[in-house]
Amino acid sequence: MSVDSLIARFGQSLEIYSLTVSVDAGGAPTKTYLSSEGPITVYLQPATPNESILNGAIRASTSLTAYVNAVDGTNLATGQRLVGGDPSIMYEITGFRRPDMRSGPDKMAYFILALTTVEGQE
Repeated sequence: MSVDSLIARFGQSLEIYSLTVSVDAGGAPTKTYLSSEGPITVYLQPATPNESILNGAIRASTSLTAYVNAVDGTNLATGQRLVGGDPSIMYEITGFRRPDMRSGPDKMAYFILALTTVEGQE
């Protein structure tokens, strides 16, 4: 089964969110993720979960490998987030690569994304 058919058959529809930084009335920077584009179809493969502590609270996090068709993923970049049906779980793009040497995106080309999810983070 090709990667393209895995994406088509088992992929999830996720919204792309990009980081915007602004300054509040007191002069402090505020970071917000805003929906930047329509949904893309992504095939997710989770790895072993782990736990971390943030401000005294336990946060479950999971590293994932995601596959997206190169035609859909041309505007993806590290630091963006992908959000699915459960808005409390965001997948942050920590890296990506194109495994083949095609000169441009086509139907058979795809990207491999490195994602990290932290539950309960907004």
